[in-house]
This record gives sequence, structure tokens and C-alpha cells, in this order.
Amino acid sequence: MLRYHSFYPWHKEGAYTELTNDTDRAMLQVGPGVQCRYDLYSKGAPRPKVDELMPYYRDLVMNSCRSR
Repeated sequence: MLRYHSFYPWHKEGAYTELTNDTDRAMLQVGPGVQCRYDLYSKGAPRPKVDELMPYYRDLVMNSCRSR
């Protein structure tokens, strides 16, 4: 589902159909009900506290950058 998530030009506007295959076209038929269920942008939960999350993500980025 993640592959198709938030690709609104495709599943709402019908754009990029020349790049799709049979599997993609079948997923498009699943419909917006299923896609909305997996909406990564839902606002139901309280907003995270950025200052509490920053150390984790800073370390993650620093470790990823060092390995390259």
C-alpha cells in the first residue's frame, strides 16, 4: 500500500497511466476507502513534541551520514 500512498495525481487525477502495469491498475481499483485507511497524514493523534524527538532523529541522521 505504501507504494501507492499519497500519489494523488495518479489515483485522483488519472495522471502517469503510461507508467503503470497490470498490478498498478488493479490497485487503483481498490478505491479511496482503503487508501484513506492508510493515510499517513491523519490528524487524530496529538502532535508530537519536536524537542523530545529531535535527539533520536539527529542521532539517526548522523549515524547514516557517517557510514557513507
